[in-house]
Amino acid sequence: MVVLESMALGVPVVVNSKCDVLKAHCLKSNAGLFYSGFHEFEGCIGFLLKNDDVYSGMKDNAKKYVEKNYRWDAVMDRFKALIDSI
Repeated sequence: MVVLESMALGVPVVVNSKCDVLKAHCLKSNAGLFYSGFHEFEGCIGFLLKNDDVYSGMKDNAKKYVEKNYRWDAVMDRFKALIDSI
């Protein structure tokens, strides 16, 4: 949950690509990068530090993604749809 909590605060994330769930959050939100080794991790951090415009966009994307998909009303709507479909 730390990833979603960070994103809710507008912090882009850098996650290990071996975790499909975290990688999917990055891809769906356009608010994070993923790496598969030290050199890629270093590259991700360097990229974010050197590209303020990209970092700023990712900050906005992170907040919007969590608000759209994980606010209480959105979660409850998905549960209701699931229950109604049964």
